[in-house]
Formats: sequence, structure tokens, C-alpha cells
Amino acid sequence: MAFAGGIVSWFSLPSLVWWSAFCVVCGVLGAAAAAPWSGREHYPQLLRALLVLPLLAMAGCLAIWARSTVIGEPPLDHPIAGTFAARVLEIEPQPALDRDRLILAMREPGTGRAIKVRVNVPGKNLAAHVGIGDVVRFKGRLMPPAPPMLPGAYNFARTAWFAGIAGSGSVIGEVEVVEPGAVPAGWLSGLRRSLADHIRARIGDERAGIATAFVTGDRGGISKADDEAMRDSGLAHLLSVSGLHVGAVVGAVYVLFVRVLALSPWLALRVRLPVAAAA
Repeated sequence: MAFAGGIVSWFSLPSLVWWSAFCVVCGVLGAAAAAPWSGREHYPQLLRALLVLPLLAMAGCLAIWARSTVIGEPPLDHPIAGTFAARVLEIEPQPALDRDRLILAMREPGTGRAIKVRVNVPGKNLAAHVGIGDVVRFKGRLMPPAPPMLPGAYNFARTAWFAGIAGSGSVIGEVEVVEPGAVPAGWLSGLRRSLADHIRARIGDERAGIATAFVTGDRGGISKADDEAMRDSGLAHLLSVSGLHVGAVVGAVYVLFVRVLALSPWLALRVRLPVAAAA
């Protein structure tokens, strides 16, 4: 809890000066608890708490601070429009919204800074002619990540910062492949996309959204009405990569280990295979 409190403090405090002051105060409290002052032997539990809790809070603040410094991506200074060339990092089909989403690596016009952007491409089945690793050219408009519309609302700017995304926008017209990717996409992401496409082809886009989310965690095919219904029923957590998927993986690994260990008669007669597989 103290470590999480340090993380929350970093998000709550407004600037670097306040973050530094928080860490200094935590360090002073920890040092005071460790100091050899008289009478400390009468309060061992209290002193242990005063030593450990401030240090954990300081560690949480420093951890999220370091993550922000290493991973955080400064946003675009202003909106830009034009023709851009970029390399495709990810493809996220969103048939329920009649679009596909691309994560691209490109150079910021004017500065040459290497940035990562997220763009929406109208239409479906972009992956039929665009692959991960391809260099593409497109016309579009890029915007800095939007801050929350209201206090306490969803903060896309903060999410984009920690995701390394400097801007987002939309594509106008077609996406042209300039150079096919030299390195093929990872087999796992390709398998995930192929499985999602297979489910959509079998049962149709309108009904495949929830089924695809259950199997692959891809929520791009879920319609707004179905999403709201799942939220209202308290089942929305099942649509993301959560305990359902983790439990399925653990169960599959467990069964696999039991079957493999049972192939040895010596182990099957001398070892409790379910316990060994669970370990």
C-alpha cells in the first residue's frame, strides 16, 4: 500500500519540485526512524513501520518517475497535416467502428524527432494489403493527444505519454505501401490476428465481437451497444485480457504437464502428478 501510495503521490503532485520534496520528506522520516535515539527500544513496531513505510512510498514515487522519464514521449507541439511516410508497428482491426487502427513509427516533420503515432484508417480489411513492418505513405492530420474533457474524465494524454505515443489522428484517402517489410511480424501477433479473422469469417462481424474478445482479447469488433450492455451487467472485465485468459492458460499448462509426466511409469507410480504439475 505504501508503494502504491508513492505512485499515487507522483500523479497527484504538480511538478518536479513537489516530487523531490516528497522523496526528501520520506527519506527524512526513514532516517529519523533509524536514528539511535534514546527510548527507541520501547516502540520497536512503530519504529519499524516509520522506517519501512516512508521508504516504500519513496520507492513507488521514484519508480513511476523513472518510468515516466525512460518511456514517456513528449507530445506534438501543434496539429500537423500533410503527406507522411512511416513504418507500421501494429495493426488493430476495429470492424465495429468500420475502421482499422495503425501504430506507426515516423519522423516528426520539422524536427526529425523519431516518434510513434496512432492513426485511424476508414474502412475494413486494411491488413489484406498492409503488413507489420511495411513502410507506408498516407495523407492525414495528426494532433497532440487530447487531455480530459472534464476533471476526472479519461485522460488520453497521460495514457499516450506512458504508451510512447506522441500524436494521434486519421488518414485521408488510401494507405500506399512504399516498401514491404523486410522482417515478418511476430508469429504470436500473426496467430492472434489470423484467429480473429477466422472467427469473424465463420460467424460474421456483427456476432464475432464478443467471441473474438473472449478468445484473443481483441475488443475492436465489439459494437457500442454490446459494450454498454456488458458494462451495465458488470461483465466488461471478461472482454479484456484478464483472469479468464490467465486461467485458461494455466489450466492448459497444468493438463499438459500431467499428461507429459504420466508418460513415465516410474514417475506415475511414485509421484503425485497433479501436485507436481501444479508446482
